[in-house]
Amino acid sequence: MKTRVLPFMIALLLLCPAPATRGARPVHTVAVPDRADAQTAVTVSGTIRHGGNPVSGVGVHVIWEGDSREVTTGPGGTYSVGGVPTGGWVQIFVRPPIADRLAFRNWGAEELTGDLSKDFDLQSGYRLQGEFR
Repeated sequence: MKTRVLPFMIALLLLCPAPATRGARPVHTVAVPDRADAQTAVTVSGTIRHGGNPVSGVGVHVIWEGDSREVTTGPGGTYSVGGVPTGGWVQIFVRPPIADRLAFRNWGAEELTGDLSKDFDLQSGYRLQGEFR
């Protein structure tokens, strides 16, 4: 059914003449601001530690309504993601390399109202993967 509709719509567009522009009244458009544009952009940042020491090479995934960004911590264990809009929810997923044997961490907030500094102290742990019966 979908394969028949598309050729029909294309044929209809080709056969219908475009409206005359001479003497036509101009069309006025009003820009409606996108929700993200109307909000203030803030920064989500923090430090990832284990036993009080910064941990480098940890993947941090920051997700908010409509977008997300992934970064990796540097030598000081810090991460920073800018351009996150206020007024909505935010989630942070911390994913250390499996070889580090550190547990994953998740965190979230219902409403982001300004710059957020969220530190994580990772615990030793193991990741189980595979099929369990």
